[in-house]
Amino acid sequence: PDSVFLTLLMLGVAKSCGFKLHLVHLDHCLRGQDSIDDSLFVRSLAEKSSISCKIKRVNIPRIMKGEKGSSQEICRKYRMEFFSQEIKRIKAFGIALGHNKGDQVETVLINLIRGSGLNGLAGMKSIENKDNYTVYRPILNVLREDIERILREENQNYRVDSSNLEDDYTRNHIRNNLLPFLKENYNPNIIDTLFNTAEIIKNDNDFLNDYVSKLYNNIFQENNGLLKANADKILNKSKALQARLLRHAYEKLVGSLEMITYKHSNDMIDVVKSAHGFEVSLPNRIVIKRVYEELWIYQQDHFEQETLPRCKLELNEIVYYHDVKLKAYKLEREEFDYDNAYYYDYDKIEFPLHIRTREAGDRFNPYGMNGSKKIKDYLIDEKVPYQTRDAIPLLVDNKGEILAVIGLRRSNRALVDKNTQNIFKLDILEVPNWKKI
Repeated sequence: PDSVFLTLLMLGVAKSCGFKLHLVHLDHCLRGQDSIDDSLFVRSLAEKSSISCKIKRVNIPRIMKGEKGSSQEICRKYRMEFFSQEIKRIKAFGIALGHNKGDQVETVLINLIRGSGLNGLAGMKSIENKDNYTVYRPILNVLREDIERILREENQNYRVDSSNLEDDYTRNHIRNNLLPFLKENYNPNIIDTLFNTAEIIKNDNDFLNDYVSKLYNNIFQENNGLLKANADKILNKSKALQARLLRHAYEKLVGSLEMITYKHSNDMIDVVKSAHGFEVSLPNRIVIKRVYEELWIYQQDHFEQETLPRCKLELNEIVYYHDVKLKAYKLEREEFDYDNAYYYDYDKIEFPLHIRTREAGDRFNPYGMNGSKKIKDYLIDEKVPYQTRDAIPLLVDNKGEILAVIGLRRSNRALVDKNTQNIFKLDILEVPNWKKI
């Protein structure tokens, strides 16, 4: 009845607003001939209403033998995939679903029983924006009884899913048992009461979500799938805002909070409070990690990258290496001018020069320090996160001596002095912000 009522309603809306309708129906093959008859009914309704229609059959019982999850979860997965394909195929701007007021109340109760925050207790949204389309639920505030009454008055036939009368699923049990019990023993208007409560929660939740979104933009920085924030700026907020900020960041990467539980929220807060190096794995292969004073959130494979071979550095040619852009010059003494670059005595360098990443046992003589130091220890002292250490290029001469850890510090080798006649200049055109030069 919900889908039939929705179709009749949308026929009027489409006519007055000037858009076309397209019916979609997925046969899950769960109820034998009844499922087939449902499809035939949909086809007939579309023909009578002069609406284009697409019906698809998916053998859910066969799929369930090879996929994990409940039949409801698997049905929903394939149904939404089908809907998305049709939306893309016909270039639809949106999809209207037939959820009614009873469905909304059942959803709220399911979320309450399973454990949920305000997002779950607010129930389904009447309008929900996706990436390329909008979901509309035009009859979300209409009672099932009113829907069936109007259809009877219009002499409009409809079909009833017999499985809705069974108590095999949580939603059905709530619909057939819990709600009638609450209505009879506690509140005759329980559906309206819970629906209105969900509306109040939704309004409050929308306000909080808007506030957190603005707060997120002030605290987090996004860089190619890596989210960073100063940990203290998060800890300065209330626990409620901490949880919402972190959940919002997770949603930015994944696109959904469907897998995030109360425990996950607490785990994320624990990472913010922890010492450097502590991390937690979250659903959808997301990692949240404390990195010195910062909090990082990223996909597990974010820092996996191809190891580049060493690259010869030629004069007057731009070199790209990982995320670094360099250019080398030979200058006369009178052209020497300090700026954002490394300068060396050209005649004290063993050419050719190469760019490469670090290797085991690498050492160099940091400028301004006595003696040599392992590259590994130097990067640790500089608080360079280990995830980015293998991407930092080194400038090495023909003997393998390290002349610079590019973007961090040059070495004491080939310093320019009063006797220098020719100068080698390495211009740093682009460098990631692992540390300013």
